[in-house]
Order: sequence, then C-alpha cells, then structure tokens
Amino acid sequence: MNLAITGQLNALEAKQLSSRIFERLPQGQLAAPLPDALEQQGFDVRILPYAATQAHVSMGHLSLKRSDPDVLALEVANQMLGGNGFNSALMKELRVKRGYTYGAYSSFSFTQSSGLFQLNYSTQQKQLLESIRVAHQTLINFVNTPIDSKQLQETKIGMLRAFPMSFSSNASINAQLGAIGFYGLPSDYLTEYPKALNALKAEDIQHAIHRHLHPDRLTVIVAGQDISSEQIETLLKENLHNLSSSAKSVQK
Repeated sequence: MNLAITGQLNALEAKQLSSRIFERLPQGQLAAPLPDALEQQGFDVRILPYAATQAHVSMGHLSLKRSDPDVLALEVANQMLGGNGFNSALMKELRVKRGYTYGAYSSFSFTQSSGLFQLNYSTQQKQLLESIRVAHQTLINFVNTPIDSKQLQETKIGMLRAFPMSFSSNASINAQLGAIGFYGLPSDYLTEYPKALNALKAEDIQHAIHRHLHPDRLTVIVAGQDISSEQIETLLKENLHNLSSSAKSVQK
C-alpha cells in the first residue's frame, strides 16, 4: 500500500495518521504483477464511422514503463514533437504550414506496465487523408532527423522553468510523492530532476527516439466518414517506402 500525506503536520503526526488509516483497512491479497503487453507488428487501422464535418485522428503504440531509464529523454523528445504548442513539429507541419487543424499534439503516458505513445488532432473531412500523410511523415522525419542542439537547449530550459509548477500546491506535491512511491522512483527524484535533465545530450535523446518511437508499428484510429482502413494503410506504407527509397539514394 502506498500512502502520500501532505499538509500541516510533522513526520510523527503523519506516521500516526497513516497507522490509524491502515488499522481500519481489511487485509487483502497482493496483486499479481501486470503482464507485459504484446508488441504490435505493422499497422492496425480502425475506422469509427462518425457523420460530422470534422474527423478526429489518433495514432500511437505501446511505450515504456515508468521505471525505464529512457523516460526523461522521451519526455524531452515529446516536447519537440508535439508537447510544446507552436514550437513543436506537429503543430508547425499541420497547423502553421498547412492549416489542417487548430492543434496537433503528442504525448506519452508511462505506467507500471507498458505505457502509451499517441498523437492526436482533428481536421475537416475533405483533408483527412492528406493530414494523416503529413502527420505520419512528420513522425518519420522526427525519428530520422538529428536533434538540433539549440532546440534541445531551449526545450530543456522551458521544462526546467515549468518544473516548479508540478509541486506548487499541497495537492500537486501529494501527487508527486504518491507517484514516487507508486512507481518505486528514488526518494530524491524531485531534487535530482533538474540535474538529470541538464545532463541529457542530443545523442541521448536521439537514441531514446530510435529505440522507442516506431512509425512502422502504429495503431491508427479515425472517427470520421468517407474513408477506409485500406486507404490509410496504403498511405502509411507509401510513406515508409518513400523513406526507404530516399535512404538508398543517399547511400548511392
């Protein structure tokens, strides 16, 4: 049992309070460890028929456990890909350059078992297929393009400035402490976070991206109409084929 307590009390009072809480809880059985999910191979495209002028697109795949050492590097990578508004690659390609959406975002969720990577946006039906091509191509380019050192430094500065907001209230402090206990993180995780973030280099981010982002193994879910899973899968495979052809041309 993991219990996090914050508020106007000292360590002794917290221990006494936790003892009173635990005394009243019935004894249970230890939960079995969560099994690892099976890794996906290839594309899995699902269409949810939805009659509207806008379609919603979500694509992603399994990600890491919270305890994985690459988590921080992927958090930095996500800021560059789709977690930092107009400074992110997805927003630049889908909104700024083409006006396909009001917002395109990516995220990671890291859990006790396999987490989730996903990117999401909404767009008009008439440009749905082309927007999927651009979103997927942006992901491919992100995986295969070296990290820009200036952008990395700016991203880390932004994350460091935002970090204090994650424990700016009793509730947020409690959530952080609860996560440390629940996921078995080091007790000095919060104090060491800035140092660990500053120590990350471009090659660390790139290696994590190559290991854990897979444009060739995606589940794609579209809530829309007048489009088939076959159309989308063909488009995704064409994007990968174009990447392979470009790589061969460079080698020649």
